[in-house]
Amino acid sequence: MNKWDDVDIDNIEPMEMTQLEKKRIEHHVKQHAPKKKMNPLKKGIAAAAIAGVTIVGAGFASPTIASQLPFMENIVSYFAEKDVSHESKQLHGKEVHAVAHTDDATIFVDRAVFDGQTATIYYGIELTEPTDAASVHLSDMARAKGANGMSGTSYVERIDDRHFVGVDTVTVLDTEKQAEDLSIDWTIHELAFMTDDAIQEQTLKGKWKLAFDLEAEEVVEVPLREKAEASGVTVQMQSLQRSDVSTTLRYFVTATDEARDRAPKMKGVAIGSDGREEAVETEAIISTTLAIRDDLGNEYTIDAGGGTQEGDGPLYEIATFRPIDPNAKQLTLELRIDEWDEAMQPITIDLTKLNE
Repeated sequence: MNKWDDVDIDNIEPMEMTQLEKKRIEHHVKQHAPKKKMNPLKKGIAAAAIAGVTIVGAGFASPTIASQLPFMENIVSYFAEKDVSHESKQLHGKEVHAVAHTDDATIFVDRAVFDGQTATIYYGIELTEPTDAASVHLSDMARAKGANGMSGTSYVERIDDRHFVGVDTVTVLDTEKQAEDLSIDWTIHELAFMTDDAIQEQTLKGKWKLAFDLEAEEVVEVPLREKAEASGVTVQMQSLQRSDVSTTLRYFVTATDEARDRAPKMKGVAIGSDGREEAVETEAIISTTLAIRDDLGNEYTIDAGGGTQEGDGPLYEIATFRPIDPNAKQLTLELRIDEWDEAMQPITIDLTKLNE
C-alpha cells in the first residue's frame, strides 16, 4: 500500500517553503513545461501544481473574432479553431456551467473533459470594469479532491477589455491506478492583471468558488516494455492509454549514482528554526524531454502531464497529447536528457501490435 493512501489532502495545513524547495520546483517546471501550439497567438506557460503555482500566458484575439464570439457559449470551440489538440475535446467536452460572482468579476466554467488522468477545463472571466491588461493570472489552480499529487498548465487569452477566456489542465499523478471520476474544487482568491512583459499592474481580491464532478472517458490501456538508456539514465515505458480525447504515456526515469553526480547541483538557501539562512545544495532531478511523432509525419505536442518522485526513487512521468491518427502504424519517441542535453536512442512503439 502506498504510504500516502490515508492522507486527507483537504485537511493538510499550509507550510512555509524553503528557498531550496522553491528552487527545486522552479527547476522542475522549467524542464517539464508542456508547450501548447497556440499560433498565431502567444504560447501558454506550464505550471507545477504540486506547489500550487500557476503561470499564465497571454494572447490577443482580433476585434472581429471578439465581436463574433458569444462569450458564454462553447469556449472549447474557440480554442479548437486555433489548436488541433482541442478538436477532440470540442466533440466530447461536457457542459459544466459552474459560475462564481463578486461585484468585480464573474468566473464561469463552460465545459470540461476528463480522460482518467487529466482534466481539461475551459472557462471565461468577465470583468465589471474594463482593463488594459494583456492577461489575467489566477492566484489558485483547480484541485482534484483526494489526489496524492497533481500538476497542471494554465493559458488565458484576452478577448476584449472586459472578457478573457482560458483553458487549464489538472493531471492526477497516481502511479498505481486511473480514476473513473474526478471531483474538482477551485477557489480563486485573487485576479492579477499582467502586461505583455508579465509585469503585474493591479489585482482584484475576492473569493470565487467553483466545484463540479467529471466522469472519465472510456480508456484502453496497453502495457509497454520499451526502454532507452544513455549515460546512466534509463527511461522505461510503462503503458499507453488511449481515449477519444487524448493519448497518455506513463513511464519511469531512473539514474545511476554516477549520473546523479554528473548533473549540476541545485543551489539554494535553507531557513533554520532560528530564522537564519544557510546556503545549501542538493542533487538535481534527472529528467528527460520527450518529442513524439508517427510514421505519417504527424507531430504530437505534449499539452498536459507532470512528474513525481519519492526520495531517491524513480521519477514517475505522465505525458498527455491529442489522439493518435487512426491510420498511424508506429509512434516514435525522441528523448533527451535535460541536465546535460544528450540525445538518447529513440523508442519506437508498434501500434499495430497494440491493436491486436
